[in-house]
Amino acid sequence: MIRVLHCADLHLDTPVSTTGGGELLRGVLLALDNRIAEAQIQLVLMAGDIFDGTTVTRNTVHLLRHLFENHSQTRFFIAAGNHDPYTEDSVYATQSWPSNVNIFTKDVLERVYVEELDCDVYGASFTGNVARSDLLEGFTPVNSERLNFMVLHGEVGGGEYRSITEKQLSLCGMDYVALGHIHAQSGIRLAGKTAYAWPGCPQGRGFDECGEKGVYEGTVGKGKAEMHFMPLASKRYEIVRIPADGVTSNAELAARCRQLAQPDADVFMRFQLVGHVPMGLEINSSFLKEECEGFAELEIVDDTALEVEWESLKEERSLRGAFVQRLLPLLQSEDERTRRVAQMALRAGLSALEGEKVTL
Repeated sequence: MIRVLHCADLHLDTPVSTTGGGELLRGVLLALDNRIAEAQIQLVLMAGDIFDGTTVTRNTVHLLRHLFENHSQTRFFIAAGNHDPYTEDSVYATQSWPSNVNIFTKDVLERVYVEELDCDVYGASFTGNVARSDLLEGFTPVNSERLNFMVLHGEVGGGEYRSITEKQLSLCGMDYVALGHIHAQSGIRLAGKTAYAWPGCPQGRGFDECGEKGVYEGTVGKGKAEMHFMPLASKRYEIVRIPADGVTSNAELAARCRQLAQPDADVFMRFQLVGHVPMGLEINSSFLKEECEGFAELEIVDDTALEVEWESLKEERSLRGAFVQRLLPLLQSEDERTRRVAQMALRAGLSALEGEKVTL
């Protein structure tokens, strides 16, 4: 059995808007350093998009090299992804890396025999924005008696980024295929006797990457992969839907927010306000943030709609009634963005007609 860690999609040096975003991503390298030491990892499979693009800071290169050097007895294998393809001017090619690091340089499968572990590791890199999808067609390992690993950046079942099929995986003769590109953990899957997985990104970068983020680690033997998910992110993104129905004030709404989401300094939180609120109640985001302190950051998204008696209001013979009649088709649109903008217009328009100050 070999002790294995599988990570992907670090996207180092991504511009991140939240507080300390760049340091959070680089902090993943420190977390990896700790996990490799604590779990006594022998083999690290890094399945692409280690960097977010071709521009990589000197500090990031230094930290990554330090990780490799700090674990000189661990073997690292990297398959470049679509964000960080292997090219002659990429950081993979222009920097010197320790001897325990193998970077696949071609868009065809290459094999490295790891003598001290008596295993073969296969892999291929993106060498541009797109990559071949026929790598596994007719593929068989050189030695099926050995432990066989593969590391690739790609998709299964369709897609434009190195799409492979479950049938190809089932016939490829690998004991574990380490994949990247999908930013959510997949669980360990089986195609025939081949175990494969995406660990997701180890640190979320925005509200499209919510929840626990981390890596897979464990042991792999012949025909047996005992891998499990290990959370790694120091902070995470979360979205909580807050039903606003029935509230009559911002104070009541704040109380409901506190009831549904406990403060956590390790969470970038978004409250998504939904439901209907009475006319005259203007959502005060600043007040809600003050009343719900304790998160790393808090964002308020107001997706509420006004509680309006449409039938009576649209029949009203007044400027207000005419205004509602004009907006009604947009308020009932199938397009979510159109409905949202129409709701904003409705609130602003009704407030203005009541003589209230309108802030856009």
